[in-house]
Amino acid sequence: MAGMFLVSLAQWALGIFGIFGPSSDVRVGSDTSIRLPQNIKPLTYDLAVRTDLEAKRFWGAEAITIQANTETHKIKLHAGCNLDIDLMRVCDVDQQCWEVREHNYKRNCEARTLSIDTEDWHVFQPNDTFVLVFRWTSPISSGSDGYILSPDVGFPDTSFSAVTRFEPIEARAVFPSFDEPSPKSSWTITLIGRNETVNLANMEASSERGLYRNTEVSTLERLLVEEIDLNGSWKSTHFPSTPLMSINNVAWGNGRFNRIKSSYFSKIRNETISTAVYANLADLSGQNWTLEIMDRVTPLYESLFGVAFPLPKLYWLATPAFGGGIEHWGLITGGSDSSAWSEGQGAASKATVASFVAHEVAHQWFANLVTMSWWDDVWLNEAFATYASDGLIGPVIDEDFNTWKTYQDEHVEKSMTLDALTSHPIITPIEDEAQLSTAFDTITYDKGASVLRMIAEVVGENVFLRGVSTYLQKFAYSNAVGKDLWDQVSLHVNGLDVAEFADAWTKQAGFPVVQVAKLRSDTYRLIQARYLVKNTGISQANNQTWPIPLLMKMTPGHSAMLIMNQTSIELTLANTEQLVLNRGRRGYYRVQYDQIGFAWMREHFISRSSELSGVDRAAFLYDLTSFARSGRVPTVDVLDLQQYLTGETDVSVWNAAATFLLDLRSLFWEQPDAEQRALDQYVAGVVAETYADIGFAAQHNETARVGKIRQLILPLVGWVGIPSFVQESKKLAAALHNDTSSPHGVLDLPVTTIRVMLESAVRYGNETDWQLALTLWNKDRHGSLATAALRSLGQTQDPAIISKILEMLDDGTLVDGMIPHLYILLSLISNPTARRPTVDWALINLNKILRLADNLLRDTVLSGLFSSLSSQKDLDSLKQRFGDKPAWRGLLTVYDSIEVSVEWLARDKERIAKWLKQQAGAE
Repeated sequence: MAGMFLVSLAQWALGIFGIFGPSSDVRVGSDTSIRLPQNIKPLTYDLAVRTDLEAKRFWGAEAITIQANTETHKIKLHAGCNLDIDLMRVCDVDQQCWEVREHNYKRNCEARTLSIDTEDWHVFQPNDTFVLVFRWTSPISSGSDGYILSPDVGFPDTSFSAVTRFEPIEARAVFPSFDEPSPKSSWTITLIGRNETVNLANMEASSERGLYRNTEVSTLERLLVEEIDLNGSWKSTHFPSTPLMSINNVAWGNGRFNRIKSSYFSKIRNETISTAVYANLADLSGQNWTLEIMDRVTPLYESLFGVAFPLPKLYWLATPAFGGGIEHWGLITGGSDSSAWSEGQGAASKATVASFVAHEVAHQWFANLVTMSWWDDVWLNEAFATYASDGLIGPVIDEDFNTWKTYQDEHVEKSMTLDALTSHPIITPIEDEAQLSTAFDTITYDKGASVLRMIAEVVGENVFLRGVSTYLQKFAYSNAVGKDLWDQVSLHVNGLDVAEFADAWTKQAGFPVVQVAKLRSDTYRLIQARYLVKNTGISQANNQTWPIPLLMKMTPGHSAMLIMNQTSIELTLANTEQLVLNRGRRGYYRVQYDQIGFAWMREHFISRSSELSGVDRAAFLYDLTSFARSGRVPTVDVLDLQQYLTGETDVSVWNAAATFLLDLRSLFWEQPDAEQRALDQYVAGVVAETYADIGFAAQHNETARVGKIRQLILPLVGWVGIPSFVQESKKLAAALHNDTSSPHGVLDLPVTTIRVMLESAVRYGNETDWQLALTLWNKDRHGSLATAALRSLGQTQDPAIISKILEMLDDGTLVDGMIPHLYILLSLISNPTARRPTVDWALINLNKILRLADNLLRDTVLSGLFSSLSSQKDLDSLKQRFGDKPAWRGLLTVYDSIEVSVEWLARDKERIAKWLKQQAGAE
């Protein structure tokens, strides 16, 4: 219908337009709600965009077909004030159009909304269909959201491409729209770009033609090209209408894109589906593994869900413009570093890329085919994609990719660390942009994934997946809420209210600890309470309880599951030497044993007995390290246990140990030098033998397990300065600087390894070594090693150079944009020598820093800058500046983190120092 309408608009569309410049059309409204009124809904978008990469600018024109839900003369939609709109019209079904003049609309720049009042001309009745027509222009953004510049990498000249990144609410910065996930619309997209560029969008292009003066063009195209010379230097690419999809899934790109292509066969559709990886990189060889994973996991997901991937193609657009991935339907975009892997970088890096790609592909069903109705349910999309990619698909891709084994490291433990502080429920009402940031944090992603896995464990994986399949089929091409999934799973479950169980874990903050006390040889008392690393009495006051799947391991070799709904229960278990709870760490809770249980667990941890799996041993260590932070156990108990890690081969155990040691090293940043050296000496003793065995470079046919352990211990090896590693690090830095390969092959090392080695070269080097790293950064600020070089700069131990870095941040010569700022600031903060001057600088420049960050990054920035402080003086200073109840939620977590450190040091620092001194004397 929109296409027919566009032809009829040609007579007026090419006439004289009202011009609305930014000086006259920007007026601030008073409404504050993030949600649009429900009086109208969008049906279809006809969208045309012309991109001029030389001018770093784009022009857009669109016709949005909308329908009235009620009688109305008010239309409210989103449009950022960066959009210079010079054409705005409303047309009814009879093709009568009204020009929207200045007194008929207002723009709210803070909310980025546009409100139109049609009362002067027409009042729309329920079910009336009408069309909004706009034309606008805007610079292509140099930031990380919206329609953004992406530096072309590896080409002889300096140039840029452009890609979109809309999730969650940045479509409004690119075109007038109803920028909410519901309801869904159909999209027809036309892209105009210079002849030498490539145009990409969600669908496969249906036509492409050069533009000349006599070329027949559509009305929207003509609105965009009438002021340029059509001599064949421009081309137009048309993409057919999409299925119904949410606006945050819309994607396109224009630029210098190279391609590798392939396909997979869909058994459900009985046809071949084309796949490809595009990237504005001169060399795409590092992206072959990404393409292979797409070809392998997409048919696996089709089989797993019983639902075919519905689009005609699935492309991946790799870009240096940002990190991470966005699951746009049919055109996934992701950071080119995140999807790069080549032979020699090791199986661990290969597994990381596979998980990353599989996660985004899983979203093609769980986020795109079925989309949350509102952002408070976005957790379900992310949780399921993580559950599917890390647990279900990983082991199928490769036996060595059994990521269930490290699920607790990546998700359970990561979220528990935050969830034990001031936290929020997984499902949190989202009513403004500040609250929206909570929809994209660790609680949402990682706790959500952990809870989802627990639910699948309780009902049974096969039962859970049957519910997922019926859910996807019932709500395909529409929106849903979490309860819709639980209802579908419940159809296949007897004896459990799935929604009630899920609500208990998703709608209250925090998580429990279960205390296990052995009363008699066969009897145990279990008590649950909310676990917090401070103010441990709050859970009793709040009377919080959870339905806890105990997942018991009763030695020898007998397992069972019981759901604990009460605060306290007693269990009688015959022929059980020791009750071991939460086997496989599939429940989202901690376990604290009494002295008898602790002694038994410690013995079997050290002996690596078959009574405990690697995951169970790691869970014991994770719980113990957290209890040390909260004061439930002495820190020296953990240090004593970690002395026995020599010869340890379990990745999760190493993850628990490495995380704790790095945290403890950070905690001691202002303690006397002698105590810091004693701690470094202890850490060196823990990791030295393992490092000597595996080295810094992957060996031929090395397993992912060994590579993962290397990734975990190298930061510790580099921090304590094991001489052989520092020597190799300086060799590598020189090889990179001289554009030569090290004896081990620089390009064959994972970027994570190169980063740690560059940091060590600077940390244990002099000004010349720092200048070498600066040269690497300035040589190519967008290359694959740029981030590694930038982060290494902050590891200098020279106070004069630290001051110089901060001066360069002041004058803008070191970095531009939020992400590079964040990398160098966090590097400085992680360096005890640089932490204090960096915090002082950040407090002076905080408004400037936060202006660079969007709402989703703000909490990350605040936490990164201030959470590692550890004195009451620092805490009081921050509260004096920002208040006890600050406007930014992230500061509450900062306050908690500092309080935990203050209490931890007051309670344990003397015992730790004494113990370390005794150990050094014993050696």
